Amino acid sequence: MDTLELRQKIATSTRILVKERMIGPFGHSSARVQGTDLIAVLGHTHDDIKDLGQTVPDDVVIIDLDGEVIEGTL
Repeated sequence: MDTLELRQKIATSTRILVKERMIGPFGHSSARVQGTDLIAVLGHTHDDIKDLGQTVPDDVVIIDLDGEVIEGTL
């Protein structure tokens, strides 16, 4: 699975978890990029402008195990 597909899955799972009230302002979905030391995770805190129920793939960043952004924007 490439990173774009993984970012799409993280965004979708976040919206589902919010809809089902399984996560709130402090929860998130994340996943390790298979075969690497990279993690897909939400890249910013949702605030008054956008809530977690509106998460899209561009909201997900790829970071390494040191927290350095590899792909996407915080």
